[in-house]
Amino acid sequence: MESDKKEIINVATGDIELIKRIINRVNKVYKTKFKLVGSEERGGVEFAIIDRGEAGLDEIFLLGFYYGANVNELRNKKEIDW
Repeated sequence: MESDKKEIINVATGDIELIKRIINRVNKVYKTKFKLVGSEERGGVEFAIIDRGEAGLDEIFLLGFYYGANVNELRNKKEIDW
């Protein structure tokens, strides 16, 4: 019997559009099927709610790596301050 339960990842973010771009890039390059299913504010912090599809730990790590690298690059350019 196959389960319809989604495997969800919650990512703290200051910019939902940034996480959308990262998801699209990772999906295209690594043929993953991450999907942004929503966002939620918790205690003043915005979280992206992501369905991981069938992504394994390696792909989840890559998603986090690319997200973190992009945040760092934007901080270095003084385009974000969070």
